[in-house]
Amino acid sequence: MKNIIVPVITFLIGAFVMHVWERYKSRVNLLNYEVWHQPLGLTAEDIRFGSVKVLYNEQPVNNLYMSTIYVRNESNKDIADIKLNIACDVNSIILVSYGRNLSSLNELSFTSEYQGRLISGNPGLDLYQKRDYLIPVINRGDTIVFTLLTSNTNAIHQQPILSLGTDYPGLRMNFAKPVQLLFGESQSSSALLGIIATLLVCVPIIYYIPNKAIAVIVAACFALFAALIGVLIRKLVKQILKLLS
Repeated sequence: MKNIIVPVITFLIGAFVMHVWERYKSRVNLLNYEVWHQPLGLTAEDIRFGSVKVLYNEQPVNNLYMSTIYVRNESNKDIADIKLNIACDVNSIILVSYGRNLSSLNELSFTSEYQGRLISGNPGLDLYQKRDYLIPVINRGDTIVFTLLTSNTNAIHQQPILSLGTDYPGLRMNFAKPVQLLFGESQSSSALLGIIATLLVCVPIIYYIPNKAIAVIVAACFALFAALIGVLIRKLVKQILKLLS
């Protein structure tokens, strides 16, 4: 009986592990992106400072913003031939856009459909509110940067709203609120992970080191560098996942 139970249990465990692994490999991948706006000029009418006008190509605009979009492939897959759509809200326009992969020396090109509409001479108003780019490849760990000159046509002090989308199968764009980074990792998440790791390490340190003063000093050193420990753990986990994939 025992000779049957052990292989059966082993088979069930192996089947469960393979099921989890297949689910992991076939999951939807996320491309995280951040949006930043830097004001370049605002039109204003002030009784003290007078009139300030902002012009673009000799045409008056309410405001001008240098908008930057960062797209990061933090998944475990290299993705090729993606069509990325950049769009702004109905009260804003995209005047100029430029994109490139930081791992490449080449600029990113528009999709053939979008380029054809530009060449046609009658692109339509919606082209001022969107850009369609073809990404040849974005490898794991790569970052794509789009730099845009934008303007809000409705309110002087209102920033444009930019969003990204794609119809690529198994891929979804995820807007990530800008966070403070520490060596390329989220500082808050790394600090929390480092505190948990420090607590797990400090318990045996205090238990096994007979000299309490030394134990306290060692524990304090771990606590002092908890955020860095969290960064190392996050980077190590990412490397392991890359090797497994």
